[in-house]
Amino acid sequence: YFTVSSGSMKSIAVFDITGKVLLQKNFSSPINEIKITEELPSGCYFIRAELSTGKSITVKLIVI
Repeated sequence: YFTVSSGSMKSIAVFDITGKVLLQKNFSSPINEIKITEELPSGCYFIRAELSTGKSITVKLIVI
């Protein structure tokens, strides 16, 4: 799960280490939590969430 506690998400994108977009989702109404169900191989990924406030956050995800 990916949860945002300081606002609601309008969209998210998952990138691999090279910057390739692996997943992109836009939401019709802002949400606070999403379950990423895609099978990701071991590696380093980045999740970027655009918030309803207009700001965006990026976090690193390491899959073992």
